[in-house]
Amino acid sequence: MSEGLEDWKLTSAVLSALSSETRIQILKVLSMKSPLSFTKIMQLLDMDPKKEAGKFAYHLGELTKKAQLVDCDEDNNYTLTSLGEKTVEFIRMLEEFSRREKGELFVRTSRLAIERFDRKKIADSLMREARVPKQLAENIAMEAEERLLKSKIRYLTAPLIREFVNAILLEKGLEEYRHALTRLGLPVYDVTTIIKNPKSEVSNAERIHKLAGDAVLEQYLLLKILPREIADAHLSGAIHIPDASYWVLRPNNIQHDIYSLLSLKSRLGERIFTQLNRINDPKTLIMQLPKLLNLFQADLSGEQSLDNFNFFIAPFLRGLSYNEIKNITRYFISELCHNMGRSISINLEIVLPKHLKNKPAIGPNWKTVGKYQDFEGEAQLFVDALIEVLLEEENLARKPILNCHTIFKLRPDIWKNDAILPILNKIFELSANWGNSFFINFSPKWQNDNVNYTGAAERLGTDWSKDWELDTLRTGNLGTVIVNLPRISYESNGDDTLFFELLNERLGMASAVLKIKSQAIRERMFNDRTLPALTSDLDGDLYYRIDNATHSLSFVGLDEAVKKHVGTSIDNNKASLDFAIRILKYLNEYTDELKINTGLRWVVTQPVSGYYVNRLAKLDVEMFGKKNVSVRGVGNNIYYSTSNIRISAPLTIDERIRMEGMFHELLLGGHLMNIPLGRKVSSDKLLDLSEKICTETQIGCFTFTRYLTYCFHCLESFNGIQNKCPKCGSSSDNLAKYCRSIGSYFILPTSSKWEEQEIKEAHNYF
Repeated sequence: MSEGLEDWKLTSAVLSALSSETRIQILKVLSMKSPLSFTKIMQLLDMDPKKEAGKFAYHLGELTKKAQLVDCDEDNNYTLTSLGEKTVEFIRMLEEFSRREKGELFVRTSRLAIERFDRKKIADSLMREARVPKQLAENIAMEAEERLLKSKIRYLTAPLIREFVNAILLEKGLEEYRHALTRLGLPVYDVTTIIKNPKSEVSNAERIHKLAGDAVLEQYLLLKILPREIADAHLSGAIHIPDASYWVLRPNNIQHDIYSLLSLKSRLGERIFTQLNRINDPKTLIMQLPKLLNLFQADLSGEQSLDNFNFFIAPFLRGLSYNEIKNITRYFISELCHNMGRSISINLEIVLPKHLKNKPAIGPNWKTVGKYQDFEGEAQLFVDALIEVLLEEENLARKPILNCHTIFKLRPDIWKNDAILPILNKIFELSANWGNSFFINFSPKWQNDNVNYTGAAERLGTDWSKDWELDTLRTGNLGTVIVNLPRISYESNGDDTLFFELLNERLGMASAVLKIKSQAIRERMFNDRTLPALTSDLDGDLYYRIDNATHSLSFVGLDEAVKKHVGTSIDNNKASLDFAIRILKYLNEYTDELKINTGLRWVVTQPVSGYYVNRLAKLDVEMFGKKNVSVRGVGNNIYYSTSNIRISAPLTIDERIRMEGMFHELLLGGHLMNIPLGRKVSSDKLLDLSEKICTETQIGCFTFTRYLTYCFHCLESFNGIQNKCPKCGSSSDNLAKYCRSIGSYFILPTSSKWEEQEIKEAHNYF
């Protein structure tokens, strides 16, 4: 009877203690943060120690001596007793029940539903997403609940609750948990800006949707996938990760093997391949290939390229007249230009390459029809027809075709072959008119006999497995990371040893990013199966040879870095040139070690132009001050160069091609010499210059560029970048400006000025 009476007294004391709001708040504070001192508890309850100490001591005494809910240790710090912890749980249960009955707090969830607030879901989210220990998660959830109640918000959203929780995590110094719990997305202002100003020459709903989605996926890479120091290096501009939104989803590009697609059946897109398997005429082949390429486009972030294209389709052309071949070719170009979202590169052989001489030729209905040496005439007819079609299409439209790159392979024996001179004249007429062709020089000793390129200046040679098919077909570039060389020169301040120490550090970061991509793409291919085209089955093998794909280390601002470090531009003196070569040799030594240590295919690549050249330059100006940096351009329109020799260098064409050739052997992942044409020039002059480049220099790949302005009112193109139509006077809003630095042509965005600044500084020829 006496024990029951004692239990009743304790229960009565507990209930009496809970009759005071102050005592309830003391219990809640101690449940979330303990042990706490007398003064600290008062501070957390916003009580004045001078005026309210006596009242507070009374309440604390009720909780300790009478109700036995709080205990005091030897250091006069207070904690909850076991009974106190149970009592707090009971208090919260009563409060939660009351809120639910009154419907005080509702949450609009990410599932687009309205639900009553439930503290347990916060704790579950902390444990699931950030792996927070259970007790800590529950304490944080309780504190979040308290703050939300005090805020008197009656209508909550899931993101708002997450912000409260993240604030608590930061206050407690739990930044790693906060990092894992960060919500990916864009502020309302940023989304509004994208919708109203998408900063693109193509302002449509799909483009806007892509920009917003890209921003979220880039945040995912930086917050979730990359180590913190590497993500910070990208954000601060020490390195740059192009296509960050695709980094863990897709490889960059591919060199297709048309022979494999023609000769083997695949499970990819069965409707398409069922039709391909019944091909018995060239028109069907040409009609189906663009559809096939569209299937692959979803699996890639960059270009697709077709190697040996004219020889692989030559057997399908036997017996056709030139006009029939031309009509088929016109249909093919039309399909590529109108139905492909990204650029396509077509590698074309003008004469029979040795590696195809004895290869069995596949023709209609998948039958072997001899060897490819038997079809050199048809292959050359296709090249001739293709050039005529491109000339007609571009002359009719009065502007270049941007998303179809023709890449002509100039082998040493063509210069002594008078029979193909008419084809060469047409090729260089195309280049003289529109400048959208690329040329591969096979004369240098370092250049592989079998090699292909893309319009984005990427290269695949036979320097990996030594098998031309394995190294150059059904594979490509996984990705490229760019090192900001000028920043290294600012930080090293003329010290060679420090320069290369910092370069080594940045290359370590860049290679780490590429290793992460390599692993991620393998997971997409072998585990997730989210790349269906690349993983299509070809006679038991996957179509995409990921083990042969390149991992590219690149750089930006070579000339600016050398100028800051040595004192002059690369073209000005031998010391500057030697230092630039030394940098590229160091990059190659680094990739050689990576090949041994990782078993992956590493290359050094010349960068293509992109918005990042302006971004990195502006970041460096902010960090080091305008007087202490070496940048191109003026005002806010500053940039770093992607060319090896600065585009403004007042060199003769002979001097430029000689100097440029010294770099190409060291850039085996890709390189391009761009020769800007100041005015329209005859095809004969370009033919003569090309022969000189191929027979006397070490240039690996080159192109001629004409800057053009197209008027939508006059429907005509004019030479150079114009701000007003020379014919009708239309303003920039009615003009499309076609330009290129390194890589593909693009239309100059209206809002972008640094590209226009770069074009103005270019030293033109002819």
